[in-house]
Amino acid sequence: MESTTKLKLNRTEIERICSVTFPNTGKLKLAEELTEGWANSAYLITLEDDTKVVAKIAASTDSFMRYERNLMRAEVEVLRLLESSGFPIAPRVIYHDATKSIIESEYFLMSYIPGQSLNKIKNELSESTLTEIYQQLGAYNREMNEIKGDGFGYYAQEERRKSTWREAFFLMLDDHFADAEERGVQLPVPGTEMRAAMYRLADALDEVTEPRLIIWDLWDGNVMIESNKISGLIDFERAFWGDPLMEYHFNHKNEVTDFRVGYGRDVVTEAEHKRRALYDVYLDLILCVECAYRGYTDTNYLKWASDNLVQSWEQFIRQYPYHSDSDTRS
Repeated sequence: MESTTKLKLNRTEIERICSVTFPNTGKLKLAEELTEGWANSAYLITLEDDTKVVAKIAASTDSFMRYERNLMRAEVEVLRLLESSGFPIAPRVIYHDATKSIIESEYFLMSYIPGQSLNKIKNELSESTLTEIYQQLGAYNREMNEIKGDGFGYYAQEERRKSTWREAFFLMLDDHFADAEERGVQLPVPGTEMRAAMYRLADALDEVTEPRLIIWDLWDGNVMIESNKISGLIDFERAFWGDPLMEYHFNHKNEVTDFRVGYGRDVVTEAEHKRRALYDVYLDLILCVECAYRGYTDTNYLKWASDNLVQSWEQFIRQYPYHSDSDTRS
């Protein structure tokens, strides 16, 4: 995906990164841009001794939505947390530089995960192989969700953490409405009306009492496959402390039964269905609003994101009818 947020590096800049990180053995042999990302830029670096590492370069902060502030620090810290927790298939942080003294942006280097993304090769895999992969992914996702925090909200915005999931979720939601207003994004109905309709389901959020590590972005493009098995998971920058039911494969458009079998959980109770209805709108709102920040050039995607939010909102209102003149607002 082409995005105006991606910082492109030349060979000299990548050589500078290598010389700082590997002063004795780090002469650059080859650098290849990895183009699947949607915001940050990334490069697969091969050193002269054929060691492979990945450099991730932070996007321009001018193009960040509110929830994306400190994204790179969040990813680095989450990766280090997972390493210290013994999680086996996340990249290892090799070097992190936030000074902008080496190149003009914050960046970090991590170990290389071999394989191809599930998104690329999914159609080539047998049904039985996909069953195994998704059950494995569910188990891995649950393992990460077992990590507990001491407050709800954004991983690397500690000053905005909340003691309850209700407070944290609506703070996060309000950020997206503020982003939409700031860039003049057209929503299905005014943001104040959307929030009021969603707030009616707030009691369901109160069932969530333990902040859990939520990865949230485990779509097929972030699942690496080698020899028909998961070789690694990537992109942890959008992690936060919240409700495990907010994970990607509990989404209404990504209901993969095998994932839920591997995870050992499904959406069952009325309160859980209410929470998932809130989370579905939350994600589709982001997908629409971020287009105004990324400068995407794919007109088909821009239309899809807008139509997708409209459809998601219509589904929410059908499920939980709302009349703006009779509901209590927060």
